[in-house]
Amino acid sequence: MRLFCSDLDGTLVGNPEGTERFRRAWKGLSSPPLLVYSSGRLLEDMLNLLQQEPLPTPDYLIAGVGTQIYDCQRGQILEDYERTLEPEWRLGEVEHLAQDFPGMSRQPLEFQHRFKSSWYLPRASRQRLQQLQQLFQQHGLEVQIVYSSLRDLDLLPARASKGAALDWLLGRLE
Repeated sequence: MRLFCSDLDGTLVGNPEGTERFRRAWKGLSSPPLLVYSSGRLLEDMLNLLQQEPLPTPDYLIAGVGTQIYDCQRGQILEDYERTLEPEWRLGEVEHLAQDFPGMSRQPLEFQHRFKSSWYLPRASRQRLQQLQQLFQQHGLEVQIVYSSLRDLDLLPARASKGAALDWLLGRLE
């Protein structure tokens, strides 16, 4: 194995016993692979969380539901990845349509990023989410909708996801 990637919340974080088992297992590896943590949290929130949790130090972080990749060794965001998200992403238009969609309210500023617009949409049905997707399509916008916890809705560039970010990183690392 050359790289190990795991989600944080509800996987490596949230169960102290499980976190400790992972930490011990990782420490016991004679030649550990590259370590990547992935989360819906934005980068600053992930970095704060990792200061509080007894987890092994990662090599990379995939943050903001796959809108940010951070090189932990160099202490920098991989801007060339972000440039892959820019084409055809029109945040202002996306947010204008979202704010008028019935039942949606904007999440606080700390959850926003230039490639991640976060909203609350309580108990949305699949049909409701399809209506929102159709609204974006009618306006020529390619938007990835990520809905979780029966409340949280993230609007991302169509190319953005945790899996897509990991795929990009794997390509970069060859």
